[in-house]
Amino acid sequence: MKRVLDNKHWTIEERDDGGVLILARTREPFATTADVSRAFDDVLTALAPYRGGARALLVDLRAARARDDPEFERASREQPDEIAKRFPRAVILVRTAIGQLQLRRTLKGIARRMTVFTDEAEALAHLAAPSRR
Repeated sequence: MKRVLDNKHWTIEERDDGGVLILARTREPFATTADVSRAFDDVLTALAPYRGGARALLVDLRAARARDDPEFERASREQPDEIAKRFPRAVILVRTAIGQLQLRRTLKGIARRMTVFTDEAEALAHLAAPSRR
């Protein structure tokens, strides 16, 4: 895999087959909401060359610690949709069913194009399936 971004909060790797980019959250917690914004800006900059292409995106949140405080949720609420609209297909991968429920609640009405999975093989199969559009 080719590493596209590697900072303390996120990594981006391009799979060898060239069809999927993997945006993975690291274990490093965000200290402030300003850190959330700065890290998101880094992600958008790194993803810019891929905008409008044929690649799919898998957002892997399994390493991140769960946070449900309102300040953090407000700071990160728009990010999934902002990322998803740059790719024809995008999914989110979380560690647990509870995380899946929490993320679906957080994303309700925002990132409609992103399906949330707990199984990596299912997420990748979804990205590889023919588009239903």
